[in-house]
Amino acid sequence: MRTLLIAAAAATLLCSASCSDRPSPVRAILDSADSLMAVQPQSALDTLQSLDSTALSRTGKRDRAAYTLLMTEARYKCWLPVDSDTSIFRAADFFRRKGPEELYARALMMQGAVLQEREDPAAALEAFKKAEPLIAKKGDLEQLGLLHTRIGSLYQMTFVDRGPAINRYRKAVECFEKGGVNNRKALAYMALARILLVDSADSALQYITLGIQQAKNNNDPLQLGSGYELLSWYYLQTQQYQDAVRTSTDALIISDTLLQSTKTQLITIASLGYVSLNKPDSARLLLPFLETQNTGFSTNYLTIKYRLAELEQDWETAYKYRDSSANLEQTLIKNGKALGMENLENYYDAQNSKLKAENRRKTSAILYLSFILILITCSLAVTLHYLKVNSKQKRELKELSLMFLKLSDKLLTSYKSHKLPENFQEKARQLISEIFQGKDIRSTIVKLSEILHPGFMDAIQKKYPMLTEGDLFIISLELCELSTKSITIISKRSESAIYTAKSRIAQKTGCGESFSEFLNTELSSFHTLNLKNNLSDSYFD
Repeated sequence: MRTLLIAAAAATLLCSASCSDRPSPVRAILDSADSLMAVQPQSALDTLQSLDSTALSRTGKRDRAAYTLLMTEARYKCWLPVDSDTSIFRAADFFRRKGPEELYARALMMQGAVLQEREDPAAALEAFKKAEPLIAKKGDLEQLGLLHTRIGSLYQMTFVDRGPAINRYRKAVECFEKGGVNNRKALAYMALARILLVDSADSALQYITLGIQQAKNNNDPLQLGSGYELLSWYYLQTQQYQDAVRTSTDALIISDTLLQSTKTQLITIASLGYVSLNKPDSARLLLPFLETQNTGFSTNYLTIKYRLAELEQDWETAYKYRDSSANLEQTLIKNGKALGMENLENYYDAQNSKLKAENRRKTSAILYLSFILILITCSLAVTLHYLKVNSKQKRELKELSLMFLKLSDKLLTSYKSHKLPENFQEKARQLISEIFQGKDIRSTIVKLSEILHPGFMDAIQKKYPMLTEGDLFIISLELCELSTKSITIISKRSESAIYTAKSRIAQKTGCGESFSEFLNTELSSFHTLNLKNNLSDSYFD
């Protein structure tokens, strides 16, 4: 019985009341924006921008994190810059700690997008790799395909990792085709075609054709513009210069919804086509429209200037631009190799495998502990049924049984909600602050010490009235047979302070012994007296 009650004491200290979010007045607006995000991102953005800032500041942390995530997604999907976004990192950290995993994965995807726009592919890859096992576990082929395209684009940024990029884009195509995600197919076809153009124009052509057809089916002018840009590059690669100029200039004329990056590429292709057709004047007319902020566009700009100087037989200028272009290209390749993206991804894969193994061990431990707690609850029920206990003990044993069940429920719920080990570390910190150092801990400890040794604390208090409430609390903790380290956590005091408090208790009582000897003597005397009283009562009965 004593061992069982001590186990009950330890488990009771772990129980905590479950927390639930209060209904938020802005949540309906957030839900509405979320439902629009996939098909009407501009409408989602408008909905989010309609939120009153005062109402948003008064809502809970979960809603503010959700607002940040949705706003970043909406801006990103509407082709607005997100590179200055810093709040998405806080939102990702919130969902990492609090869940659910689906929102954590989405926040990681946006975190990676922000880092990619900042031209930090290594950090972006880390965010995407954290999201990958979460998305794969859910089985969402659309999100998994998008993840493959984004990781592929990171590899493409290095200018050296074309093999891994192609593999990722092929996986994206497979995901979208298998999942029937028609609105994403054009994106995947174009991405794969773009990188295949570098080595094999003929291999790229089939995906360019598929991408253009899919963009027409989806009535997607942005992807259609990308398709014509890629088709123009194909003509340029295969020395069909007239078709390259015609396709690129027609796309510039007939489409007014092109992205600025697509327009710049089309102007670049037309300029290179004119140079190859020996029409330098036409190429020069287009040069002022070229942007040179992006390094990729800068190499093309230098190439055009080199080709123009070559046509004019201005060899000094031609060689200067040629060398500048070659140096810039070598710098890009050197920087790409220095990143070591493929090795970095292998490292993150190894880390994910390690986390999976930890999760399996954690799962077994939690399920085993929950099973043990349920068994102990059943044992308590048997105790209540067969043993003769007074009404007060019976009531408190019932409370312990309910606490066991609540703890089992909390463990199983936490297992379902949080699969990452770091989330459980955060949960442990919360349990320590909320339960082990909570406002009800003193009354719980006193109640448990009374169950273990009925009447002892009252007897000690009467015998030694000089003991303070703090002294009695230390004695109650000791009666529950908690270690000194556990007592330091519950009492919020250092080990040295606990040892000092115990010594002072022994001094106050004047026993001339150590604290542990004093307590053992008092317990022995108390139980001996109770035994004599019980025998005396039995004799007279």
